[in-house]
Parts: sequence; C-alpha cells; structure tokens
Amino acid sequence: MFRHQILVAIFGFVLTIASANAATIPITNAGFQDDDVGTSWGTDVTGWTDEGGSDRSITQYADSVGTDIPVIEGDQVLILDARATSGAIYQSVGTIAANTIYTLDITAGSRSATPLPATFEFGLYSGSGATPVTALGLRDQTDTTGLANNTQASQEFSIVWDSTGSASVGDDLFVRMAVTTPASPPPTRQVIFDDLSLTSAPVPEPTSVMLCLVGALGLLLIRRRK
Repeated sequence: MFRHQILVAIFGFVLTIASANAATIPITNAGFQDDDVGTSWGTDVTGWTDEGGSDRSITQYADSVGTDIPVIEGDQVLILDARATSGAIYQSVGTIAANTIYTLDITAGSRSATPLPATFEFGLYSGSGATPVTALGLRDQTDTTGLANNTQASQEFSIVWDSTGSASVGDDLFVRMAVTTPASPPPTRQVIFDDLSLTSAPVPEPTSVMLCLVGALGLLLIRRRK
C-alpha cells in the first residue's frame, strides 16, 4: 500500500511539472466554426487541407447539430463522409522539437442517422514538406468505444506523444483525421470531429524528477508517521 502511494505521488508530481510548463500550439479553425456553412456540403474547411477524392465529402456542418448530431462545441462540427474513396483532412502546426511532450485533445462523434466508417483514425503525424507521412500518436475506431452506428454520441480523447529520441525531430508536425476504408457499395458512413486543442511541454529534466522523488517520499513519510 505504501509503495503504491509513493508511485502515485511521483506520477502526480511529474505530471504537475509538465503541465505547468505547457504551451498552447495554435490550430487554425480548431472548432470548425470559421465560415457559416449551414447545410452546405463540399465546402472547403478553413485552415485545413483535404486529402482524398472528390466523391468523398468533407465539410463543416451545422444542420441537425443537437438533433441527430451531438452538441460538442459551438454550432458546427467537422464530418468525414466515407463514399467510394478514403481520405483525410490535415493541418501543419509547426516543427517537432526535441525532448517535448505533445498532447492533442480532440472529440470524436457519431450521429443517429448514419453508421460509422469501417475504419478511421486521428492524431499526430510527422512529415517533410506539405504532407503528413509518419503516425506518431494515434487513436482509431477500436478506441471509440463510446461511439456506435446510428447513435448520437461523442467521446473525448487526449493523445500524448513524447518526441524524446524520435527520428521525427525537426520534421513538420501535423494534426490529421482520416477515413481509411471507403464505403463499398458507397452508402453514407460518417464520423464527426470537433473541439481540438494542442499543447507542448518540455520533458522534465532528471534533476526535477529527482526532486519530485525526494519530495514525494518525504511527504508520504510524514503522513505515515501521523
């Protein structure tokens, strides 16, 4: 029991150090509220690049939010619509720094009128130039246990990736959401995303971690004596 308390305290101290030094990385149109698109499909999404065929829709969408689309943040969401081809939407958000912890917060959703795509993924990628290439920290359809076909629901995720020792340091960092399996035959299959935020924080130095260890142990010893 005492050992468990020490481990919990140490973990808490390390997280406190990291979060205290966290900096926000701007994501353009992170809540998909830019431009009032109403019920328009095939509209360019401000700040994002569309990756995929013209027969697969990606759009901001306002109609039916709160009816068969979950209310997440604001009155518009992003919908990836799997048709005859797969594809994605992505945005470059800067350069990957060494010894840095990146945390992407994102909400995924399903709607009551539509089944989910067979496979999809979302998270952080690296790349050189204008295109994401290598997955760094991901979630996919197997992680979205709070979502279901033809069900209005949403689920929050925090995707954490540590760049320490990574070959991707110095590459471009991307946020990307993708439908990886097209619908065949092509009925409507949709997944929703909204309310993104991204932070970075330096990995705690060994000296700081050691101070945390000593502090946590001291506090627990005092508490145990009482």
